[in-house]
Amino acid sequence: MLRIFMVAAAVLFCAATASAQTKVTGTDQCGKPDPQQMIPVGDRPDHSLGVAQSKCTWTKPLEIGGDKSKESVSTATLDVTGDSDHTGGIDVTTMESGDKFFVWFQSSGPGKQGKGTWGFTGGTGKLKGIKGKGTYTCTVSGEDAKLVQKGSSMARRWLYPMGLSFFFFAVPLWGSTPLGAVVQTWNYDPTHNPPLVTVKIVNYSHKDITAFNISIKETYANGHVYKHEVLEDFLGKIIAFKEVQGTANEANFRKYYGDGMLHAGAVWDEQLPVQPELTDYQAVLDVVTYMDGTAESTNDDALGRIIEERQATVNSNRIATEIIKSALAEANDTTPAMTAARKIQERATVWKAQQHTKLDLDGVLLESVANEIKIVSSRNVNKRDALKQILDREEARMSVLSVHAALVKTGGPQ
Repeated sequence: MLRIFMVAAAVLFCAATASAQTKVTGTDQCGKPDPQQMIPVGDRPDHSLGVAQSKCTWTKPLEIGGDKSKESVSTATLDVTGDSDHTGGIDVTTMESGDKFFVWFQSSGPGKQGKGTWGFTGGTGKLKGIKGKGTYTCTVSGEDAKLVQKGSSMARRWLYPMGLSFFFFAVPLWGSTPLGAVVQTWNYDPTHNPPLVTVKIVNYSHKDITAFNISIKETYANGHVYKHEVLEDFLGKIIAFKEVQGTANEANFRKYYGDGMLHAGAVWDEQLPVQPELTDYQAVLDVVTYMDGTAESTNDDALGRIIEERQATVNSNRIATEIIKSALAEANDTTPAMTAARKIQERATVWKAQQHTKLDLDGVLLESVANEIKIVSSRNVNKRDALKQILDREEARMSVLSVHAALVKTGGPQ
């Protein structure tokens, strides 16, 4: 039998007329998973993947808004390699009133006691706007615990779908409004060359995501700790899709990139190379930007970098379009494309030769536009018409980029 112990879990309860932040505790007890199955992967003797579902009873209910948690159903996936396992899943809890809340959870680690993180994804009735996150501690008790103590690998494959699937809530990680997307789980593949970690990100918001930032801490067997951040900005793909939409290239673009966005409810696998002998991996999603021009952040430095890079692109687009317009306005210039290409290249060269404390232009973008115009000027086409097409495209890009370079922060510490 499994027991889940929860302490000081922070919850933001949003009713129709008021909002309040509270901390809640509780204990959930789960039975043997049914259904459940573990399947050997075949790449290594001790590597298996599994799925399980278990019914649970809140022996110490959570009290939220005057209502109490009654029972839950937890569904989880499990990745076991020797003494290491990674678990992630979804729990659906029913309150005494019949309202429900939904929670994602994830963990990693061996033994009969597990720890992990969790976060609300939504609810029904009065819990529709519920928000919060925290950590959990869970233990396996009774005969199941004895099997773990004996160290049986077969017992581990039985216990962990039951034992590490149904721990949802505990010590708070709460410090601000939760973001609309989370790192749900991660998987380490030491056999890949180079070794690879796949981070699974889930968009739990009701909006389409245009970028996110992940703060990562890697720990290795020799004690080395490597901290870094990874930014994934989809805006380039989103703009590229708009340009091929309705053309013969749309189907092929969609095949590889969709429409560029990470849609509401969608899952994204971020594959990141690591060094050999990785022993621990912590990944936290701390910035999310949305298609509506808003952003949520608990890492304002990273959010600032996203805005700075996007604004640098807008500034570069503006310079290129102004130069092209000026060249087209000269009726006596018989080579407007060459004139525009030369002036844009000069701006890029001057900027790159200067020292900068912040990124205010994209020299590579300017050079790219200049080179494209040079190619156009060498072709047997109407130079002015071709230059006007480039101008129209750059103005359209700038129109989209301007909105997403002026992000409005709506979530996280203000």
